[in-house]
Amino acid sequence: MLVTTVCTIALVSAATNLVQTPNASPQIITTGTGTVRLPPDRALVSIAIETRGPTAGRAAAAGALPLARVRDSLQSQGFHAESIQTISFGVAPRYDYPRGGQLIDYAARTVLAVRLRDLDRLGRMLDGVLGAGATSIASIEFESDTLARARDGAFSEALAAARSEAAALAKAAGGGLGPLILVSTTPTSSFSRGASYSGSGYEGSIAPNVRRDVIVSVWLEARWAFVAP
Repeated sequence: MLVTTVCTIALVSAATNLVQTPNASPQIITTGTGTVRLPPDRALVSIAIETRGPTAGRAAAAGALPLARVRDSLQSQGFHAESIQTISFGVAPRYDYPRGGQLIDYAARTVLAVRLRDLDRLGRMLDGVLGAGATSIASIEFESDTLARARDGAFSEALAAARSEAAALAKAAGGGLGPLILVSTTPTSSFSRGASYSGSGYEGSIAPNVRRDVIVSVWLEARWAFVAP
């Protein structure tokens, strides 16, 4: 677990806009960030099938066969039909802008999504759908079952680091650190470094080690009373 503090720290008096009452004590403000890396428990895989045609209808119709083959590939690997979700579908014209915007054709794109828990099967699953007719793996998002616990731990570490920074600043200013007055944060973010793969260069076994850590990142600001000597 890596925790850092951002050194935007200020010693402010009652005359500032942080405190409205004229007799309030000065404050010390510190900010801290905490980052936790988690091994992934599952992956959300988005699979794209793109086809083209001279009309919108023919472009969409051309996608029926590769779409069925990709679904069959997933079901043959143990995915139930109801777990294979269509998350987007669209048809759009393509223009040759360097040649005056002349219409080239139409592109239809369907994106399926599945969740995979056995991450050791990920490479084989990608091989299978690309070989069945998918044109690309639009995205792979890794997820963890322990995000809440990791977030709590990151906040604890971040606040402890902010307290240590504030105590050091109070000492440098010739005083001491008083009680915590206020702590605030922004929404917790979690993410994994993404990946995508194109079917145009498909040669098999493309992603045996694609797994990425899930990263939980927190930020907080804390205000402390400054005890003057």
